[in-house]
Amino acid sequence: MEIYGFDLVREADLTKNRTMISAAAQAALDRYSVVPLKNTTWKQATQYKQAPQSDFEKQKEYFAIKEKEMTNELKAELMAVQLRHTTHKNAFQVDEKLDTKVQFGRIIEGPSQFYSQRLKRKDRKNSMVDQLLDNNDDKMKAKLQEMHAREKEERITRYKTQVQTGRKGRKHYKDAKK
Repeated sequence: MEIYGFDLVREADLTKNRTMISAAAQAALDRYSVVPLKNTTWKQATQYKQAPQSDFEKQKEYFAIKEKEMTNELKAELMAVQLRHTTHKNAFQVDEKLDTKVQFGRIIEGPSQFYSQRLKRKDRKNSMVDQLLDNNDDKMKAKLQEMHAREKEERITRYKTQVQTGRKGRKHYKDAKK
């Protein structure tokens, strides 16, 4: 069993020998040390270290995505990604053939994103296809059209009242000219 960092001090039995406690404290100070707890002396604990990974090895692990079985759900998700230019018409996307090495999951937003930018819990769906089908863009477009129509009506009625009272329009212009 390997335990990293300060967990060694918690796991070490304080009634055992003092060398184990000092080895655990030494390992807690070093970031890359790994000490097995059972039957380890201070000398063994200080000599046993794990080499840090290079950036290249970390990148290889990051890009090593395994190929998945093509289920109907996965095919639908890939088609939704491939046809994303139909939903976001203003954004530019290059049409490329999609890979079968994909990972779908929930995006966890960081603290740097504002709450207004995040997707609300009630808007989250099980899959991307469900989310696209239940898109609120149509609702927003209908709301905007209703608002614009209401504003236009208000402008027309305001103009008519101004013309009738003589504040605006041709009547007022002709009267001022005479």
